Amino acid sequence: MIKKIAYVGIAVKNIEQARENFTQKLGSKIIRVGASEIDHVKNTYLTVGEDVFELMEPYSPESPVARFMEKRGEGVQYIGLEVTDLDDMMTQLREKGVRFTSEKPVEYPNGSRWAFIHPKEMHGVLFALIENPA
Repeated sequence: MIKKIAYVGIAVKNIEQARENFTQKLGSKIIRVGASEIDHVKNTYLTVGEDVFELMEPYSPESPVARFMEKRGEGVQYIGLEVTDLDDMMTQLREKGVRFTSEKPVEYPNGSRWAFIHPKEMHGVLFALIENPA
């Protein structure tokens, strides 16, 4: 079951500048600053009101975010939906003919699991289904 929008991921060229922009102009609060070796990005999670956004700056051409920026420039790269049971949700969606970008979910060091619905399935929007550890 989909619970809520967990994150909105924004691809940026300069994460320090973007972080400053969000905090100064929108009053955002920084939750976490780090990097993902899986996605080859430096990232910052921050609040915008009650919602959470992830700013992502690729540090390698191998990054899916770098490939996104080559085609589309800076902007919203994904919308993350928190789900209660990722495997079940993937099964239900596959039964409806929905394609994913990979066969298996991506597992991150914090224990979260992510599966990406192919953007062609959802009118050009990349949705990430996210199951967080209990």
